[in-house]
This record gives sequence, structure tokens and C-alpha cells, in this order.
Amino acid sequence: EVTSVALIEPRIAITIDGLGRSNWRTNDSILTLFVPDERRVDPQRPPRLGQLDIVNGQIVYRDVPAQRRTVLSRVDLGIAWPRLDSRLSITGRVRHNGEDLTINGTVARPAALFRSEISPYDLTFDTSSLRARATGELLTAPGLRAEGRFEFSSPSLRRMTQWFVPELTGGPDTGAAQGTARMSLRERTLTFEQIALTVERTRGEGVLALTFDAERTKIQGTLDFGQIDVTPYLSTNWPGWNATTTDAAEAVRRDPLGAIDVDLRISSN
Repeated sequence: EVTSVALIEPRIAITIDGLGRSNWRTNDSILTLFVPDERRVDPQRPPRLGQLDIVNGQIVYRDVPAQRRTVLSRVDLGIAWPRLDSRLSITGRVRHNGEDLTINGTVARPAALFRSEISPYDLTFDTSSLRARATGELLTAPGLRAEGRFEFSSPSLRRMTQWFVPELTGGPDTGAAQGTARMSLRERTLTFEQIALTVERTRGEGVLALTFDAERTKIQGTLDFGQIDVTPYLSTNWPGWNATTTDAAEAVRRDPLGAIDVDLRISSN
């Protein structure tokens, strides 16, 4: 009986083609990879699965309709799923956006996801730009959905923002940030509601949505702060920033947001 498998330097391709078809979904349950007929499984003796280790691998995700491509390199992950009715755990490290990303997570009912049912999850990840934990519920049909609580901290709000939106370069550095939010993921839209944010000693609240569509990333939201120090924005080093103009609209017209649609409204008392 094989209880563990190691993949050495694999290249794993996850693809959504031009017609919206993914290479990991079929008309049959993916559980058929492990159990030929789930209906014949004895609930008193569920089949044993085991451990999957990925050593120095690469994961390439391509979303053709959205014109997106993400590469995870130096993938060293351990995925443990002892039995069909047990939880799945994942731990390890990958490289993303030029940073090492440490991952630890669990899915309480992984088999349920393959039956279009809901499963609780708990995921933590840690980089030099962002430390975060997400807890809540997952659903994989139709599409990938996640909801729950999101806790985060970062030594730099700018670095944290660039981690989520790599197209954003330069910009003001407003210092360390931390906070909580209600998070939801719907296909290509990541939404943070009930945000409670602290940047340095300034507290704010609001809502923010990131949509990763074809050609352009969309950022929409509102943030309300008790007080804002505008110095970092006035002394910013945005590429293309016109610091000599007295026209505020002209000053930001040529910033690096050319590849991003932004509707972000910030208010202060």
C-alpha cells in the first residue's frame, strides 16, 4: 500500500482556457482519482490516502479569459490527507512576486469540496511584506469561493499593496499597517468589508474590492480615517509624478496606475 508520494522538481500547470474550461474540473468527481466509486465506500472503513510532497517544484496558473499568468517557483510543500473523512493540511514554502512565502493551512472537510459542499478552512501565510491569517468557509462550485475573517500586518502599507497588486510600482510609503476585515473571494474578485485598519497611529475603516479582469486590475473602495498625514503623498516618488504642477489632477494623471482602474475614496474628519 502506497501512503506517500514525492514529486521532485515537478512543473504543475493549472489552466483556464479561452472558453472558460479548467483543466482540473471534469464532469466526474475528482474523488474518482482515489476512490473508483464513492457510493461503495464503507463509512466505517474509509480508504487511506496519505502524504504528497512537492520538492523544488513550479506551479504555473494561466487564466486565458482574464489574460493572467502567475508563477510560483521554489515550491516545497507537504500535503497530508490521511483518510477520505479526515482534514487536509498543507505546510511549506513557495516563492511569489520575488518573495519567499511560508504557508500553513488546513481544510476541515476536503472531500466535501469535491461534492460541491462547504468546508471550513484556516490559512496563514508569511512574507517579508505581509503576515496574514484567513479563516472561514470554502466552496468550489460554481467556481472557487471563500468567505471569512482576515487578519493582517505589514511593515509597510505600500509593500503590502504591491504584494496584492504587482502592477502598482513606486508610490507613497505610509508606514506600518495592521488590521482585520471580512473577506470574500468570488472567482476574480477579492472583497474586504468591515475593514478596521491602523496605519502608524492613524485608524480607519471601510471597504475595498480588487477585481483581476482582462488587461486591467480594478480597485474600488472607500476608507474613512480620523486624521491623515498627507506628507508622504506630497513627497512621493511615483514614476511620472509631476511635482511642479499646481493642478492636482495633472499631478496624478501620469502616475503608474495606467494599467489599473482605481475608484478609491478617502475621507477624514
